[in-house]
Amino acid sequence: MRIDEHNKGALFKVEWIGVNLIRVDPAYQRPLNMTWVRETAKNFDWRLFDPLNVSIRDGCYWAVDGRHRKALAEFVGETHVPCVLRQYETQAEEAEAFHDHNVNRRKMEAAARFKGRLLWDEKAIEIRDICLRAGVHLWLTSKNPPAHSTQAVSAVERVYNRGAILLEDTLAVLCASFNGDPATLNYVWIDGMSMFLERYSDIYRPDILVPKLSGETPASVKRVAGSYHVDGRSSSFSHAYAFLSIYNARLRTNRLPEERMLPKQHVGPRYDTVIAARRKGIGVPLARHV
Repeated sequence: MRIDEHNKGALFKVEWIGVNLIRVDPAYQRPLNMTWVRETAKNFDWRLFDPLNVSIRDGCYWAVDGRHRKALAEFVGETHVPCVLRQYETQAEEAEAFHDHNVNRRKMEAAARFKGRLLWDEKAIEIRDICLRAGVHLWLTSKNPPAHSTQAVSAVERVYNRGAILLEDTLAVLCASFNGDPATLNYVWIDGMSMFLERYSDIYRPDILVPKLSGETPASVKRVAGSYHVDGRSSSFSHAYAFLSIYNARLRTNRLPEERMLPKQHVGPRYDTVIAARRKGIGVPLARHV
């Protein structure tokens, strides 16, 4: 079928089109991100390549949605790409279609992505198993999580990237202290507790921390965190400070030094290294300050 035989309103058609024939209109297209192209090209896979949305206007092919996929195909040496062909009469119609494609596209939630990864990704499987050992289930649906469950998969993976033991201890402390209340297993609480444990990995005592936190409620911790809110600092940081304040309350000895909470002031061994050494009873190098 010739290009001009496609009429507005007709059903779209999928064809393989030469990438050199597809034009890009800078009047409405976003700038080309070659960093994305180069990084994606390292693991190019046709199974992950969606067809371009291509307009047929004035006898030419125009990439309405898929500029980066076109550039990716060219970068890896492919000569043709799959395209969904649609008829647009004017540049304005193309620009409107480009807007609608990008505004109406629903971004997949982190929980939904993680659920799929459990079928093939060893890292995701290990994270799930660590959570279960800590008494926490990953709640990978949109419904409100029950007790001992969390939907904060982004926070969980963020902490895991800093240490598997750190993740397990973070979740275990929160669960033991607040009976698995899902309000204490969200992003801010998980991230904040991991900050606290990292900064005091060589000296904090679980036998002090858990009983102290158990005497609090999520609401009372939130109030304490609010008093430590500083412009430019995250809510996670405020919660980490709250955990420190609660830990040190009414302690005359074994108090934790507040200066370690200052951003970029604490430098020490990785949490997993420190805790593994403490559990073996071989002593650990003290964290230092710069």
